[in-house]
Amino acid sequence: MKHYKNFLCIALLCTATLSCKDGNKSLSLDCAALDALIVDSKVLLATSVEGEDINQYLIGSKDFFSSIVNESQYVRDNTDRQSAIDNYVAKLTTAKEVFLQSKVEAACPQFDGIASYIDCGPASQYLTSPAYTLELWAKAAPDSDEAILSGEGYDDVSKSWEGFIVRLGENTKPSARFTIVTAGNLFTDFESAAATFPANTWTHIAVTMSGLAAKLYINGIEVPTKVYISTAAKTGWTIQANYQGGYITKTPENLRIGKLGSFGGRHFKGKIYDVRIWDRVRTATEINQNYQHLLTGNETGLVANWQFDRKTGTNTLDKTGKFTAQLNDVVWGEFDNN
Repeated sequence: MKHYKNFLCIALLCTATLSCKDGNKSLSLDCAALDALIVDSKVLLATSVEGEDINQYLIGSKDFFSSIVNESQYVRDNTDRQSAIDNYVAKLTTAKEVFLQSKVEAACPQFDGIASYIDCGPASQYLTSPAYTLELWAKAAPDSDEAILSGEGYDDVSKSWEGFIVRLGENTKPSARFTIVTAGNLFTDFESAAATFPANTWTHIAVTMSGLAAKLYINGIEVPTKVYISTAAKTGWTIQANYQGGYITKTPENLRIGKLGSFGGRHFKGKIYDVRIWDRVRTATEINQNYQHLLTGNETGLVANWQFDRKTGTNTLDKTGKFTAQLNDVVWGEFDNN
């Protein structure tokens, strides 16, 4: 009889301490706040949509939020401690707030000029033709260093620098320039006139390379350029009449936005978005008519297009769906139009 009474007491104790499980009101456990949070969270999960469009939730955010909801449900059904219930009220409240803040918003990468850059993987995979076009929007801070888009580096086999760079002007400021680095360590710069790339102003830069000549466009209009040459020996830039550098055959470095490659540093300070790479020379008309419009990703000759016009985390897939860019020490800044 004594054993039966002990068993009955244990059973009654378990019923009291785990009363949240069967919905009965317990004197020791108050589950009302957690119950309400779990219900609201499940409704939110059921009605939310993940994606890359504005006001959708970041891809992967629902899985994380759902795991916290399930964890909270498990604790609510199995704990015998009020402190655990209270802890999960706080935990689920925070998870819900984080999830609500994970909506895709209009934004663009903001570079700090110190360590920020975006890595797009091996630059050679984008140089699919000796004829190509590069486009981007940039807003440079007055104290920004030169790097904007870089696919140059040093080849240990050929003992030569090779690749290309889109950057701020060096000989005339504020301006834009396009640098071709070819075998033999020959650097050829195409640089626009002064005041063509003013600080704190959104400016569209496009360059076309036919393999024989380069053209530079500012805000959809071709601008005159001066052509400078130099070597890695740092003998200084010399003005020349025309381009004599030849084709880019390869580049050993990754494509980086906001940072140079093998020369290191020279980080961009400001904002950059809508970076486009084409495997053909875009005409002046094509550039002028399309530079203010976002692409679909299916355009003929488009190799890659990172639009960077909305907050998408630290990994961003380009519009063609082929290439992922990794943000390093880059924050998502306000997408302003001035």
